[in-house]
Amino acid sequence: MEQISEIIVWDTSAQRIHLMEKNLKSAMRKLAVRATVQFNSEEPLLSRFNLLGKTPTVQINKGGMWCCTPGDAISEEAFIRLFQRYAR
Repeated sequence: MEQISEIIVWDTSAQRIHLMEKNLKSAMRKLAVRATVQFNSEEPLLSRFNLLGKTPTVQINKGGMWCCTPGDAISEEAFIRLFQRYAR
């Protein structure tokens, strides 16, 4: 089981980022995940990673990208499912 050490959330919407920050912290607390969290919202960087129009997107430990539903904030439950799937 791989340990989650870094989480990057990519998005362009400040409102979604604010909501996802709460959801992410709650999910991390429930599963006792200790990781560095970063939110990236710079459009040139999103463009470089070909993520424009595909946000919000989550990256764990500099691995692959995961997107739930483009344009919708990621829920606490979705973060929990992602962390559980990743830790298998």
